[in-house]
Amino acid sequence: MPEDKWAAGSITFLSVLNMAACVLLHMTGVLEFRNAVTFTHILMAMDILYLGYALVHYVKKHGMDRIAKTNIVGIIILFAAFAADIIFFYVISTVVDILGRTGFLVYICLLAWLAASDSMEKLHEGQKAAIYKELALKDILTGLYSRNAYDEWERDNQHPDKTAIVMLDLNNLKKCNDRYGHEAGDTYLKKASEMITNAFSQENTVYRIGGDEFCVIMPDAKENSIEGAMDRLKELQKQYKGTDHSVEVEIACGYAFYDDNVDQSFVDTRKRADTHMYENKRMLKGKEPR
Repeated sequence: MPEDKWAAGSITFLSVLNMAACVLLHMTGVLEFRNAVTFTHILMAMDILYLGYALVHYVKKHGMDRIAKTNIVGIIILFAAFAADIIFFYVISTVVDILGRTGFLVYICLLAWLAASDSMEKLHEGQKAAIYKELALKDILTGLYSRNAYDEWERDNQHPDKTAIVMLDLNNLKKCNDRYGHEAGDTYLKKASEMITNAFSQENTVYRIGGDEFCVIMPDAKENSIEGAMDRLKELQKQYKGTDHSVEVEIACGYAFYDDNVDQSFVDTRKRADTHMYENKRMLKGKEPR
């Protein structure tokens, strides 16, 4: 549409006024529809001219794209059907409005197809955007949520009451990479992430926030449920250690609850959980007595 709407507004107003006048004159018996059709034809001609003007304006601004081409075809069909109706009515003196109606119907169908295809394109673009966002929020190697996803959650949940965070860190990953290569290190990471996911129920969200660092967000968590999940994680590590693997999976962990009295935001909660995790890490490495 052109930026100035006065022409379209004027034609619309005159069309509504013409329709009301024709109906009123017909109902009062003053003038039959056939005798009042001339002004309707004038308005229809104005409609087509305005569509042509709007199309020229569009092509100058956007070029000859699919919208322009579709409208050109539609306007040609519309004009041909309208011209045929005018010839039949004024030259042959026969009322044959089927051509005009068919032309308008075809034009409307073309516009509907254009709108539908445009909507499908936007839907497809939205699906691709959703996939790209999912990729941005997921860790490719483990399939867990990434650091980006965690940072987004943390921004949106500065004061999450009754929420706990469990921080986890993998021991022996560097040893595994140095001895057996990065492919073995990737296997170590995937196995550890699988253990963490299995130990902590599906209601909680697991993130890989660093190379060998993970965290679990647990809304409405209770201390015994966290301790139970950590016990399950230890049991899974023991089971894995019992099989024939060169490098054992060892996961240090620590947790903290958001406390409005001591935490300014959930960042402080994560830091407290991180501190507890490193205490556990030192204990596992034997730097401190058990």
